[in-house]
This record gives sequence, structure tokens and C-alpha cells, in this order.
Amino acid sequence: MVCKTHRQLAGIAILCPDDPLPLPIQQATEALRQGETLDQVMIRLNQQGILAWRQAPPTDPFYDSCWVRPGNGPQVLIACTWVPVSVH
Repeated sequence: MVCKTHRQLAGIAILCPDDPLPLPIQQATEALRQGETLDQVMIRLNQQGILAWRQAPPTDPFYDSCWVRPGNGPQVLIACTWVPVSVH
């Protein structure tokens, strides 16, 4: 019998030279913690006029990352890791 699983966010790493984090980055990390996918976050940021993109498509189903440029500030890397969780 095969056990069905889904991905659950295990961690978020932010590489940003600014402290505190710019508000769009704070909002993006909170959205990820609330269950949004990285794709959903990137779409919302781009709709708000904040540039968000991937360097390359993810090759690992449990790791994904994107770059964000909030305004004229420096680029910020958002990296997420997921773990498989059994569906009951």
C-alpha cells in the first residue's frame, strides 16, 4: 500500500543585507507560513509591482527559491524547504 503525502513547509531562509527585512519580504514569509506556495507569493509580488523571479525551475521537490527586488533595494533570496507529510 502506498501512503499519500503532501509537502509541508519546514523552513524559510532569507538572504537579505537589510535589517529589519523590507515589508514586502516580511509579508511574503508570512504568506508562506500561512500555506501559500512560492509561485503564489511570486505572482502576488509581481502584481504589486515588486520584481520576483526564479533563477531556474526547481529540480528538488523539497527545496525551492526565488529572488525578490523590493523597490530600488538590493536583491533578496527567499529559500524554502519542505518535508513530506502523510495524508490521513
